Amino acid sequence: MCRILSKGRSFLMDILTEIEQNLVKSGSLFEAEQIILKGVLELGQVIMQNFLESLDRSLKSQTPANYQVINKQPQTLNFIFGPVTFQRRYYQAGTKKREFYLDQQLKIKPRRRLSPHYLMMMAKIAQTTTMRNTADILNLVFDSGITADSVMHAVHELGNQIANQIINRHDFLSVGHQGRLEARLSDYLARHYKLAGQTVFLASDAGPGYEPAKLLSLVPQGAHGEYFLDRYHCLQKIEHTLGRHNELAMRAIKAVRHHDQAELTIILDTYESQNLTEKQADDLMRLRKYLQRNWRYILSPQMRGFKDIHLIGSVESSHRAFTYR
Repeated sequence: MCRILSKGRSFLMDILTEIEQNLVKSGSLFEAEQIILKGVLELGQVIMQNFLESLDRSLKSQTPANYQVINKQPQTLNFIFGPVTFQRRYYQAGTKKREFYLDQQLKIKPRRRLSPHYLMMMAKIAQTTTMRNTADILNLVFDSGITADSVMHAVHELGNQIANQIINRHDFLSVGHQGRLEARLSDYLARHYKLAGQTVFLASDAGPGYEPAKLLSLVPQGAHGEYFLDRYHCLQKIEHTLGRHNELAMRAIKAVRHHDQAELTIILDTYESQNLTEKQADDLMRLRKYLQRNWRYILSPQMRGFKDIHLIGSVESSHRAFTYR
């Protein structure tokens, strides 16, 4: 069904008609949903192809006077609705320079195969799970043929675009005793940085191996350590326990933001007074212990007197270079 269609709006009606015909033949709601999804994705491919080729035609009149068309060449980009192959003009610009004017205007890099939106979606999913799981999710939903390596390269590329570069990055990797790894890291900090009298900021999700005490133990003698519990993970635990759309969850999040422990206790007691299942009661108990254990680390930099610090990067237990098997 995905094909080059005639100009104008007739292609839209052609695809809609074909979807309706296939729906009549469907034998179940599951099959009907698959037909509609497949049709919508293919419709997106056709619309994007027509848009890009139409834009390339319109840009021809805007090129500098010394631009001469050499030929047309195909390019394929993967969008969330599938791969789109389109033709665009290849220009001779002066005596030496050659370029695709459409690619330049849309900032499409050479050998780029992923659309900006697809790249962003991939990076967002990769924040919550492994590279392999990210690829599996995207392939399940969009049948895109993405690999775990592709996800890794895309995430690194996007990170380079939107984040400050880490200067003189140094990785510490080990499959042996954690104490030896911590000793290596502490020794490296002491030898390469003059931290005496300085404040070292640390942040994590407080997961296994990234607990506050372990990170603070890495701060060299003579330096002061300030540990911050990652706000995102803290608020996420509240939403998961009380319910994302529960008014009590919204009030609890506000209490955490203002570091109001008394108000938070009232809110959690109110939730506990409801008719909870055994699982809900267990989840609430774990949340109480989690908040009590990390309460002092929830304080924002501003609340601790660091007025010039607004955002702190955080390491997560899911970001290990090696994973458990």
